[in-house]
Amino acid sequence: MNVPGRVAPSWRSTAPPGHGTVAERVSSGGVTCIPVGVQPGPSCGGSQVMVVWAEAPGSRRTVAGVADERGSEYVAPIGSAGPTRSTPPKPVIVQAFVDVFLQTTAVCRCPASPVVCPVVAVSWSSVHLPAATGAAEVAGAAELVATGVVVAAAPPEAGEEQPARAAAPATATATSPRRLIDMAAMLVPGPPGRPPEHTAGTRSHPIGRRYGDPVLQRVDEFCERYGLTVPVLEAPMAGACPPELAVAVAQAGGMGANGVVLDRPDAIAAWVARFRAAGGGPLQLNVWVPDEPVDDPARVEAASAFLQRFGSPADPAGAGPVYDEQCEAMLAARPTAVSTIMGLFEPDLVRRLREQGVAWFAAATTLDEALAAQEAGADAVVAQGMEAGGHRGTFDPAAAERTDISLMALVPRLADHLDVPVIAAGGIADGRGVAAALALGASAVQVGTAFLRTPEAGIDPSWAAALADLPPEGTVPTRAYSGRLGRAVATPYVTAWREPGAPATAPYPQQRALVGRYRRAGAQVDRANNWAGQSAALAREEPAGEVVRRLWAGALELLA
Repeated sequence: MNVPGRVAPSWRSTAPPGHGTVAERVSSGGVTCIPVGVQPGPSCGGSQVMVVWAEAPGSRRTVAGVADERGSEYVAPIGSAGPTRSTPPKPVIVQAFVDVFLQTTAVCRCPASPVVCPVVAVSWSSVHLPAATGAAEVAGAAELVATGVVVAAAPPEAGEEQPARAAAPATATATSPRRLIDMAAMLVPGPPGRPPEHTAGTRSHPIGRRYGDPVLQRVDEFCERYGLTVPVLEAPMAGACPPELAVAVAQAGGMGANGVVLDRPDAIAAWVARFRAAGGGPLQLNVWVPDEPVDDPARVEAASAFLQRFGSPADPAGAGPVYDEQCEAMLAARPTAVSTIMGLFEPDLVRRLREQGVAWFAAATTLDEALAAQEAGADAVVAQGMEAGGHRGTFDPAAAERTDISLMALVPRLADHLDVPVIAAGGIADGRGVAAALALGASAVQVGTAFLRTPEAGIDPSWAAALADLPPEGTVPTRAYSGRLGRAVATPYVTAWREPGAPATAPYPQQRALVGRYRRAGAQVDRANNWAGQSAALAREEPAGEVVRRLWAGALELLA
């Protein structure tokens, strides 16, 4: 990637007096010089940028030399290594610094004083770091770049704290240290091996506390608790969360997920085993809290008769999974978190989760539900806005239509009244949505529809095609698939249930069972539940890891 280079004695500086050459700077005082690379700079039309690490025994200073195409050489101090460093940086850290340096700086010429200045327009996906580079090492390298890439006004003296910084030209746009550090920290998933699932995160640079930003401090605390480097959680979408998708999200720094409402214990165990065999990471398993049974034969009969317009049904399937057995399987799996929708866990299960170090995230659609979850012992509340695709998490099935609160109103309402973290869900599909949710009081976001067009999701092709450029008004709340209200694509099957004269759907879970019978028989119902949030048009056909990185990078651009 980098062409090996050295400080050539023939290179002489044409910089203003007092700037000296790299060779002159590092040849005095017994300094050890480690030339590490020469390659074209990212701007200034063919500039050559040479990065040189050097250490002076007295100051333990590390410096970088920068040369432009005219052969001019400048020295940019990039921070003190501290009095305890006695050896040069490890090669992997040097390489990481070179990569980050070359992607975040440009040699900018100024009549009075040449300056190395940060550049905002950076294609972070083009930064390629060595596979063995750890996130902490990259973050450390980025910190040196962000806090000290400047041109020295005079040769540094041994032992001095930091040379004077030269001002950047008025045309240069500075990239904040906070953004650089956090963006660099998310470039790689960390060293090989399974990321922690039950321990605090390993980020070595808590951005919020370091720079006094209350929003990012809140994010840091959540990420550190759950072993994340990015505050992005995959939504646990039953039937649309293969292990490959969860692994991709987790290894990009977020939290993977699976919705187990349709799974028996052996299927739950097998899914988790595949997830961990593929690399694992922070994981959420989600289950529905069962509704009270509704005995309404007339509704079931009317719904069944209406479905006959789409074809004939297959024979009824056997009994579905048992909720208590699902809970036991999740406990046995010991994920990072178990989450609920439609209700709350019983106190005994909450106690057992805590004994095993498993967090409980409870979905809520109103403040009353959120307060009940907090009182019951939830570690975090997932604020589900009405923009969200899939099922509404209302505790009372009959209240779903009248509690359609937008995420913009719900997040601050919950954040102002809860003591536990709020996770925002609903209509978040790019960095703007992430930044808005965090600014409103959330500690993290949960994203579903944005992942559905990724290759890892592997959803039905007709469903994936329906999401492409789908406008917000192209989604509708419906009970057509399961009897529980959810937001879906307005397919012909879904809109048929909204026609004048159409009957009410059967209650949950009878409606789900009826739809399943017609699907198995090949009737003209949707082959899959075409769930979609109102921001579906923002979903892209790209790897899930890129979705995570794009969302967080976009949010940082706005939050910095």
